[in-house]
Amino acid sequence: PEQVFVADSLALLGDEQASTVIDGFAPLLPLEALLLRAELRAAQQRPADAAELLLTYFHQHRDNPWVWLSLSSRPLNLAARLGADPAIAARLLPVLLSPFAVQTDNELRLTTALALAAATGDPRLCVQALEPLEPHFPWHEEPLRLRLDCYAATGHPRLERARADLILDGTLKPGPDITLSDGSQRAWVTRSSPAATTGGCGTD
Repeated sequence: PEQVFVADSLALLGDEQASTVIDGFAPLLPLEALLLRAELRAAQQRPADAAELLLTYFHQHRDNPWVWLSLSSRPLNLAARLGADPAIAARLLPVLLSPFAVQTDNELRLTTALALAAATGDPRLCVQALEPLEPHFPWHEEPLRLRLDCYAATGHPRLERARADLILDGTLKPGPDITLSDGSQRAWVTRSSPAATTGGCGTD
């Protein structure tokens, strides 16, 4: 309904009038209502409140697959933004380790969980979030980089595979004697761009 678009615009502006508009469609569109309330609180610089609304959204989304397609990825994107705060990341992470109804946005859910795990600074949580993504790992730079950092921090057996994949992706460039996943050579690698040097779980 048109009310959703109006509420969306108001919520992103941090305008409290969005709440009244959301109340009008919340019984019919509960997930959309939760998302827009979370967006409103985030825009009002109330991240803890926004995170609690997202937590409710994610729990309900496990049983309810019905959400507007144009909005479906936004709760995960908002979670990633709010998860820059380690406390919020730790709060949201557990619910994202379980799938939503009909596997909605499954890869984005898992890569968002990985980003939140990395934001907590706990390499063990990072490895836990990586497990569902293996062995067919998403071929995107940021998850690949987080994977390398997490495995390096824990000395994980998949470390060399993660390093080799980043070399193939072009994010890392080889040093003098490259160690590939089979361990046939000893070497180190250097990062090929400044964008690949920040964040992660206890980077090497």
